[in-house]
Amino acid sequence: MTAYLGPAWRRLTEEHRSLGDMVYTLEAKVRAAGMDRGGRRSFPEWVLDDLHRSAAALRAELDLHSLWETKDLFPWLMELFPTPEGHIIVTSLWMLEKEHELADEFFDSFFREVGDLKAGRRGAALTRVLEDLMQAVRLVREHLEAEEDLLLPLMQESLQLAGEQG
Repeated sequence: MTAYLGPAWRRLTEEHRSLGDMVYTLEAKVRAAGMDRGGRRSFPEWVLDDLHRSAAALRAELDLHSLWETKDLFPWLMELFPTPEGHIIVTSLWMLEKEHELADEFFDSFFREVGDLKAGRRGAALTRVLEDLMQAVRLVREHLEAEEDLLLPLMQESLQLAGEQG
């Protein structure tokens, strides 16, 4: 049971580091796009394309990470902690999943708004596009931090216990 702990710890921390780098880069791009506008109502299409590509890449990596967590990591943790702590973990994981779903809603809104802007549809607002993307990115960052605050101490404690028993 604990043989999976070391590889799971490494995978979780490596994927979080990679996702964190993607979040940091995308946040910087969104801020730069907002500041570079200089009062204009639009900016070059390549900027929207770059934001779209970066957001899609982040979301794809986040989806792969989430799939691993929900199919492998979380069930394994539930098995490892069949105690009252397990109930706390279940509730916390549910809350984390809700954060992920909310971030998805902001990503969806961003992608729709970019499509509207590129199609020249009235009512599409550049400010809203940037706000939706920044909100999605902020939620992902907070989600990763909350996940680390919850999971890493549990996994570390289990690794220590396994080392003491082994």
